[in-house]
Amino acid sequence: MPFINLEQSNCVMTRIAKSASTSILRCGFETKVNGLDVAMKMPPAWANKFRFAFVRNPFDRLVSAWQMFQKHPPGNTNDFSVATLTLDRVLDVVEDDSVGIYDDDFWSKLKLHAIPMMHPHYRMQETDFVGRFETLEADWRTLCKTLKIKHQPLEHFRQSGRSEHYSAFYNQFTQKRASRIFAKDLVKFGYRFERKSNQPKTPQQQRPTFLFLCGVGRSGTTVLRRSLGTHKQIYYNGHENNVVQDIAEVALRNCTMKSRKHAMVVDQPEYDSKFRELLCALIWPDAELSKRPIRMAAINPTPAQLDYLRQVFPKSKFVGLVRNGIEVVSSRTEFPAFASSKFETHCDVWNRSASVAAWGKQNQESFRLLRHEWLYAPEKLKSWLSELYQWLQIGFSDLPERKLLSTLEHPTSANSPIKTQAFSQSKIADRRNYFLSKRNRWRTWTPEQLKTFEDRCGQSMRKLNYNVPYEQLEEESLATG
Repeated sequence: MPFINLEQSNCVMTRIAKSASTSILRCGFETKVNGLDVAMKMPPAWANKFRFAFVRNPFDRLVSAWQMFQKHPPGNTNDFSVATLTLDRVLDVVEDDSVGIYDDDFWSKLKLHAIPMMHPHYRMQETDFVGRFETLEADWRTLCKTLKIKHQPLEHFRQSGRSEHYSAFYNQFTQKRASRIFAKDLVKFGYRFERKSNQPKTPQQQRPTFLFLCGVGRSGTTVLRRSLGTHKQIYYNGHENNVVQDIAEVALRNCTMKSRKHAMVVDQPEYDSKFRELLCALIWPDAELSKRPIRMAAINPTPAQLDYLRQVFPKSKFVGLVRNGIEVVSSRTEFPAFASSKFETHCDVWNRSASVAAWGKQNQESFRLLRHEWLYAPEKLKSWLSELYQWLQIGFSDLPERKLLSTLEHPTSANSPIKTQAFSQSKIADRRNYFLSKRNRWRTWTPEQLKTFEDRCGQSMRKLNYNVPYEQLEEESLATG
């Protein structure tokens, strides 16, 4: 059953077969499916509960499902020998529209275990937390913190017993076919087909970690990228790198549009590697600096582009910077480079940062959120940076923190007299008041602008727990009427 209501934790598990679901239920929640509320389709009463799922590399998951049905076939299989079940035959079943996933027969059960994780059946786009089989214990610990439940170490149940790497079971035809069938999984979760090497990696062979800073203009992106760029273990080229999402958008469209995908003359892994080489050559061309363990780029992406970047740069990491939408929209209307855009355009731009934050909520293992207000909260900022360095596995440096706390980049007019030169010498309280004063600029908006902001940004503001002060207008009107 794909949906399990865990009443005691007030959450719903989307149970994706062959992705450690049994281990999580038995060890993590100390229960079995028997006796729990389960459903093949999401009941309306569960739809608004916190939902989580664990995913797995689709190439590995397919092999695991195939071998499980060979060794432990459910139901009656008198019509054929399970020993003759091949990987190619499993792919046939996945693509066979005449085979359902809700029937109680061998082929339907096999199909349910092998369908893509992004199949509409699982409703993954609505999931609040997505962990990974490959980082099971770490992601399970994160989920326990989120659910505020006691962490229990996980054991591995229902192991297939195979010792070979999944790549050993594919030939060029089944690999290409599986890449096509699981294309949405690969893009969404950033997986790829990898062959296991028996050669130990040397330090020169270790891949760097690619770090992408994501934020819209007027959110503090300039000071963040320049500050983190002072860390001696981070390679940053000193500029905005929006060409990254431009190239990612072109690459993504070309490998997902049906007509263009059909015309590709190389397989997906080679295709991705060429774009990876291109971006590395454009963004990180310095051979000496490329020896640093972290390569950082500052971008302004959409969630779909983030999915593809994670596919192109395996194990990449992302930081999303968000700022109060009123501050961003107000600042953009005054900043010379953006002032000519329409008010609704500024609203839509800010919503992009909100959508990135929502993407990060579903991809917590590779995402960290930074709020603009933490830039003038020293203790919170220091704690966030310390956790960031541990996450990136690099040493501590006080240079980014000092720069973040003392630098004001590209200020617009404000109610406070603090300016760039005086900012570094001002007190924290004055800096906080400087930024907080910008939240009052909504009072200069016209009624039409207030309505536009509410229509386009109101929901995202509330999801990010930002106050919506223009709601005071109605209260003030009633009080003075």
